[in-house]
This record gives sequence, C-alpha cells and structure tokens, in this order.
Amino acid sequence: MKRFIPFILFMLILACENENPITPPSFKFLHPKTYTSIYYRDTVFVEIEAKGYHDSIEVKLFFEGIEVYSNQEPPFKYSLFAEWIGEKELKVKLINTITNEEIGEDKISITVEYDPSASFIDQRDGKSYRFIKIGEQTWMAENLAYLPDQEEMPLISSGGPYYYVYGYDGNLTSQAKGKATYFTYGVIYNQAASLDSVCPDGWHVSTGSEWTILIDFLGENPGHKLKSRSAWGLKIESLNINRCGFDALPGGTWQYGVSPGWAIIISPIYIHERAYFWAQNGKNPEIEKLSSEVNLNPNFSYTGHSIRCVKDE
Repeated sequence: MKRFIPFILFMLILACENENPITPPSFKFLHPKTYTSIYYRDTVFVEIEAKGYHDSIEVKLFFEGIEVYSNQEPPFKYSLFAEWIGEKELKVKLINTITNEEIGEDKISITVEYDPSASFIDQRDGKSYRFIKIGEQTWMAENLAYLPDQEEMPLISSGGPYYYVYGYDGNLTSQAKGKATYFTYGVIYNQAASLDSVCPDGWHVSTGSEWTILIDFLGENPGHKLKSRSAWGLKIESLNINRCGFDALPGGTWQYGVSPGWAIIISPIYIHERAYFWAQNGKNPEIEKLSSEVNLNPNFSYTGHSIRCVKDE
C-alpha cells in the first residue's frame, strides 16, 4: 500500500491543478469599448485577462514586437496613446517565469484614423486648441493661451485679473503673443483671472472634482502619464510618459508681492521643473518632474498658474 501513496499524492496535485487550469490570455478594452473606431491621439486602455495564473506566471505585452509592459500581479492593465495612423499590433504572452516557456498568447490589430475634430478654434482670437477625451471627460491637450483683446495688459494686483507670459515684462498684448514662451506654455493667470470666464464658449476652467476623476481614472503613476514627451528631460518609455495625451508641460508658476516702495515684484519659479494648474472649487494640481504622483495644493491668490479647460457636458 505504501508504494501507492506517492502516486495518489501526485494524482491529487494534478487534480487540483486541473480544477483551475491556466487559460490563454485575452484582451478586454476598457476605453474605448470597441477598438474598431479609434482616432489619432485617442487613448486606449486595455485589461488583460489571464485566468488560473499563479506566482510563477508573468503577463507580458508587446507593441509592434517591442515589450512595453510586464507584471506578475493582477490587475493587468495598460494604457496606449495612439500616435500613429494605420494598423498596429498588440500581442500579450503568458510566460512561465521558472522555465521561461511561453504558455499562451493573444493578439489584436488596432487601426487608428485621423480625427479632424480633435481640435477646435477659439472664436475670440482664432487660436486653435487640441483636445483629448480621457474616460468620460474631454480636456484641452494644451494650456490655455487667451489674452484679452485690448492694447494694454492690465497691471498686476491681488484683486483684479492678471495675465503673464514668461519672458515678457511689458504690458502690450500684441508683443506678449510674439514670445516663443507664449506658444509653448500659453498664459499664466492669477486667481482672479481664472474666475473670470476665461475659457472659450462651451468650455470651463477645470474643477477639483474633475481632476480627482482624472487622477483616479489614470490609476498608477498619474503624474508621469500626464506629462508631455518633451521639455521634461525624462526617459519616455520606461516611465510611461504621456500615456493619455494630456501633454502637461513644466511651465512652473509665479508669485508676486509688493516691495517696501510699493513696486510690483513678479517671481517666476520652477519653470522646466513643475507644472501648476488652477482648479475651481478644489485644490490646485501640481506635477513635479521626478514624481509619478499629482500633488493637490491649497489655493493662494498671490500665485499664477496655467489653465486647462474642460468641455461642458
């Protein structure tokens, strides 16, 4: 009887494994719900389903043959920013980490089309803005750059609206719009200006709750996923930079105050290192160069931030 015990144990182990067999992986699209109509600069969020996994199984995702994601702990989720036109292949593999053998795979082809409606014209000044849909929200994909249509920009004060363009110390709107920093970072607004219906018709300054929804939707490392692929000086692929097309730039912020002689002091800080945005009815988001998170800071009337507008529902 004793010689049959090892055989019985073996059969029991085999039976237990067969109760929960490892099945080939498959794709589940979180956004968009179907991959038959994806537009240029859209964001594809995929979830990889692999039932019956165990500790020695690793899920790997390949984009056009290049490994872009690997994980041994569920949930297996990945976001892909569609910066191509035409057809590309996504392939997922299940790997036995002990033997390094492939257990199963699945693949799909994603076709991206150009969407001409992914930008709009601000009728106030004729400026074009890119936009991106992330989850159920539609965001500007660049900083607001609106300056009032007047010959002179208003003088800075803690009470009234003020608009600032990096590197320009004058007060002529036409000259401010000629600065390279205007085209790159847009306009920096004080708190009064952010409350002054500054967004185009049909859009509004982002709110604290909208930022919370955005951050929660992006999941892990939202700070990196929001950063632009330029200007930050970071390794793009290893950090999943700009995985949602938000294109946050390190435009910094500015602080102002009054000297003993009542002269105005403007102090731009953290340009090329951090991005700051106004959020109505909530704390203001801050994105730091080396941080993968999004910090939420209290409102201060003596600071100036960038603005991202959200489309009205």
